[in-house]
Amino acid sequence: MKCFFIKVNILILALLLGACGGDDAAEDEASPQNPPTDSQPDDQTSNEKPAVLLIKSAMPSSGFAGGSVILEVEGADRSTVAILNGVTITPNTIDEVDQTITFLIPDNASSGPLKIVTDEFSSNAIWFSVGKIEAGVNAPVDGVMTPVEGEIVTDDMGNTVAIAYLLVSLSEGNDTRAEADRLAALASGGEVVGRISLVNGWQIKVDAGSLAGLQAIKATLEGESTVEYTVIDIEIQPDAADDVINWAGDPDRPSQRSRNKVEEGVALYKSKVSPTASGKVRPFFMSIGVSEAGIDYKHADFSGYARTADNFSGNVAIYANQQGSALSKHGSNVTGVIAAELGDKGNAGPIRALSKVHGGAIIHVGTGDGSWSLARLAQTEQQIMTGAQVINWSWGIRKEGGTDCSGASVTGLSLNADMFADYSLMMNDFFSNLDKKYPNVVIVTSAGNDAANAGDGDFRLPSSIVSDQLLVVGAHTTKGSVRRGNEILVEDDWAGSKSATSCYDTTITTDVKRADYSNYGSRVDIAASGSIIGLDNELYISTDEATSGANWGTSYAAPLVTATVALMQSINPDLRPIEIKSRIRQSALPIENKVVLNNAETENFTRVLSEDESSSLKGKGARLNIEGAIKQALNSLNEETLPIAELVTVTLEPGVTEVTEAISVTIPSTGWIFDKVDIMFLVDVSFSYADDLKVFSDKASDLIDVFSESGANVQIGLSSFSDFPQAPFGAGVDSSDYAYRLDQALTSKYLDFNTALVGLSRQSGGDFPESQLEALFQVNAEANEEDVGWRPDALPVIFLATDALFHNSDNEPAYPGAGLKETIAALVERGTRIFGLQSGGTVADVVAIANATGGEAFTLSRDSKEIVEVARTALAKASTNISVVLETEGDLSGLVQSITPSGLVNAQPGDAIPNVKPGNTIKFDIVFNKGILTANVAHTFSFRFRVIAEDVAVIQNIPVTVIIKK
Repeated sequence: MKCFFIKVNILILALLLGACGGDDAAEDEASPQNPPTDSQPDDQTSNEKPAVLLIKSAMPSSGFAGGSVILEVEGADRSTVAILNGVTITPNTIDEVDQTITFLIPDNASSGPLKIVTDEFSSNAIWFSVGKIEAGVNAPVDGVMTPVEGEIVTDDMGNTVAIAYLLVSLSEGNDTRAEADRLAALASGGEVVGRISLVNGWQIKVDAGSLAGLQAIKATLEGESTVEYTVIDIEIQPDAADDVINWAGDPDRPSQRSRNKVEEGVALYKSKVSPTASGKVRPFFMSIGVSEAGIDYKHADFSGYARTADNFSGNVAIYANQQGSALSKHGSNVTGVIAAELGDKGNAGPIRALSKVHGGAIIHVGTGDGSWSLARLAQTEQQIMTGAQVINWSWGIRKEGGTDCSGASVTGLSLNADMFADYSLMMNDFFSNLDKKYPNVVIVTSAGNDAANAGDGDFRLPSSIVSDQLLVVGAHTTKGSVRRGNEILVEDDWAGSKSATSCYDTTITTDVKRADYSNYGSRVDIAASGSIIGLDNELYISTDEATSGANWGTSYAAPLVTATVALMQSINPDLRPIEIKSRIRQSALPIENKVVLNNAETENFTRVLSEDESSSLKGKGARLNIEGAIKQALNSLNEETLPIAELVTVTLEPGVTEVTEAISVTIPSTGWIFDKVDIMFLVDVSFSYADDLKVFSDKASDLIDVFSESGANVQIGLSSFSDFPQAPFGAGVDSSDYAYRLDQALTSKYLDFNTALVGLSRQSGGDFPESQLEALFQVNAEANEEDVGWRPDALPVIFLATDALFHNSDNEPAYPGAGLKETIAALVERGTRIFGLQSGGTVADVVAIANATGGEAFTLSRDSKEIVEVARTALAKASTNISVVLETEGDLSGLVQSITPSGLVNAQPGDAIPNVKPGNTIKFDIVFNKGILTANVAHTFSFRFRVIAEDVAVIQNIPVTVIIKK
C-alpha cells in the first residue's frame, strides 16, 4: 500500500524518525541489555475495560481525495460507518472475518479525527491527514511515498532498505520542481513523487532493480552540480480524576517521581494555574508529539481514552493507532510517562494528572506508515507546520564501529559510514531550516543506551547535533533493584560498580547515579529517571517489595522532560527553546558528573552546570527538577512586559456548535504602543561624516536614556558603512573602507552599545555616493538575522545616519552592491521602518527609502546635534496610524472559525483594521465552534489572541477560555 504524508490544516503533532530499536541502526532508547517482551503482567490486565469497537491501524494514515484507505479494526459489523472530521463515510467493503474496512476519501473531507461507529458503539479516534495535490503536478505539495513489497531489500549491515526511492537535496537557488524533474530524467524510470521542504529534498522513484543499481543511480545524481546529497530510505524499527491528585494507585518505582520532584511540580502547578479560577495564571493549550508507532488502548493506562468517541480523558486527547504488538508497547510506555491515567498500577502521567487545571492538551502518537525514515521525517514536517510545539524523540541512529565507555564495541545494527554521512547532512539541514521557519519548536530526544558519548557526531544522531531547539536527555538510576540472571541487585549499586559499563568514579557515594546504559557527554542537557513500571512482566527491574514488571532506558527519561516542557509552555508560551533549556538547567537538582573511560580519561555525564546557571552546583551534572522548572516558568511571567488584557470566556451550551462573540481591543493612549522594539543604528563613517560621528559618541548616553525611559522592551544595535574597498567607490584594496559592518548586535545591554558607538572610526570612501543600500540590505537580510539579533515579534527600526547619496546597482551596473528595488522589497517584507537622519540638508535617496518603508526622513544640522530629540519624534511616529490584526495563538484544536473586523465595509476574515491611533478601541467578530470535537464531549480549552500591529509586532495578548458543555 503506497502512502503519502501531506500538509494538514489544524494540528498534528508527532514527529521525526519515531521510536527506534535499541539493537537497530536507529535504536529505541529502552534497555539494550533487556529488550521488552510481548507479555503483560497480570496485575496490569486484570482491571482492563477493553473498548468494544477499535481502530487498530490505518493504511495509509494520510491521503488525498479519492484515495483508498484500509482500516484494521476490532468489533466492526455490517452497520459500521467511518466518520472523518465530522464527515460520514459509507465503507466500500466491510470484512467481518478479517476485521478490515475499506473506504474512499471523499472530496469534502479534511484533516481531523477518524473514528468508526456502529449502531451500538463508537471507536477510538486516530488522526487522519487529508492533503492537496499541487495543481497540474502528480506529486504532493509536501510528503513522500513509502515502499511496498518488491521494493525492499536487506543490506550487508542488516538494514531494511528501499531500492525504489531516493531523496535528493538540492542546493540553494536550484531547489525547484523543474530541476527535480531534470534529475529524475537522469535516473532509470525516474519520477518525482514526493517532497520534504525542510531539507530542500525531492523524492524520486527509480527503477533500480537492486541495491547496487540504486547506489549507481545515487552516484550519478550526486555528480550533478545542483545536488547537495542524496539519501537512501531505511526502515527504523523499535525494540524495545479527582480534584485531589492521588498517586497511590500508581506505585511506579520507589523514588522515580521523588528523584525528579514530579509530585511536587504537579502540586505547584495545580496551586498556581487555572483556566477559570480568579487570581491564578491562565494556562495555554498544549500540543505534544510523540514519535511512536501507536499505543495499546486496552491497557489500563489508556482505558479511559478508549471509552470516549474523541479519545478524551479529562482535558487530554490522545490520537494514535491501537496496535497489540511490541511496537505499541514501547509507544504505550513512552506516552504513559507523559499522560497515562492515574490509579491503575501502571505509569502516571503529569499531563493527565493535571487535566482539571491546565488549558487542555492533544497528543498525537505516530511515526507514519510503517517505520521508514523518510516518511517519518515528512510527517514530522507536517506536524510541526500545523502546531506541534514540543515533540518527543525516543530514537537514535548510530554508525558502525563505535565503542562504549569501557572500550567494548557497540553491537547491533548500525549504518555504514557513507549512509551515516548522508543522514548527518539531512538532519543538520532539518535543524537549520527548523530554526529559520519554526523557531519556537522544542524537540526532546533521548541520549541513547550505548554507554557511549552522545555528542560524538561521527557516531550518533540526532543527539550530537548542536541546536537550541534540541534538548538531549540522559538517564539516571531510580531506587529499586535489577535482575541479572537469577540475581537481584540494587539498581544504584549496579550502576555504581557491578556493571561493566558503569565506568564509575569510586569516590562518588551518592545514591543517584548515571544509569549504566545511558549515553553521556557535553551534549546531554539534563538527566531524568530512566526506569518505569511498564507493560512487560519480566523482572528486569523490580521494586524492593513488589514484583511488578518495569522497563528502563533513556526512552523513558525523555518523555518526562517532554511533559515538563509542555507544562512550561502552557504557563508561558513566549518562552523560546533556548530559554526553556536554560531554565530547566537552572532549576536542576545535582548529580555527580564523572564518567571514567577505559583509558583513564574522564567525561562528564551531562553538560556541567555553570556559575551563571547555579553557583551552588557549579561543575555538577544536571538532574531534572519538575517543581523547579514549573517555578521558573511562573517566574518568567514576572519578566514579561507585554500588556495582558482581561480574560474572555466563551461558552458553547449543550447542542450548540457555533457562537459569535465580539472582542474589543483598546490601544494604549500614552507611552509606546509597541512592547518590543529592535532599533539598529546604521551610521555613515566615510570622511564627510567625521563631525557627526563625534556628536553620536557625545550623545550616546542621552540616546540610551531615551530608550531606558520608554518602558518598552527595547534592544539597540550599531552597524556602519563607508563603501567597497575598490576604486572608484572606496579608497582601494589597501584601505580600511568597508561596505557594511555589524559593530554591535541588538542588545539590551546599553553599555555595550555605548562602547561600540564610541569605538567607531572615520574611514575614507573614494567618491561621494556611499554603500547605504548594501549596508541596509545586509543588516536586514534573513541570512544575517541571527547575527544581528532581530526578534520575530518586535518592531524593526533602522536609523540611517548619513549625509550622502546612495550607490545603486539598479542604474550602476558596475557597482557590486545592492540595488534600490531589491533593498526596499526586503525591508518591506520584514516590516522594517527606515528613519533617515540627514546631516546638513535633504538627501533625496534617504527621503525615498524612508517613505517607501513607512518611516520618515529628518533633516539635522551639520553636526547632527538634534539626534536625541529626533529619535523621540521618530519612535512616537511609529505608534500612530498603525494597522491592527487579531490572530490566535495556541488554538491547536481549531476552535476559532474566523476573525473579522467589526464595522468595516466589505471586511473579510483575517483583514486588518487600518489607521488605528493611540487611545482607539476597535472590535473584531470571532466565530467559535467545537473544532476537532466531533462528538458531544465536555471540555475546557485555553489559548489567547495576539494583537499584532503593522503585521510584525505583538502589542497585546488577550487570554481566552472556551468552555464546551456536554
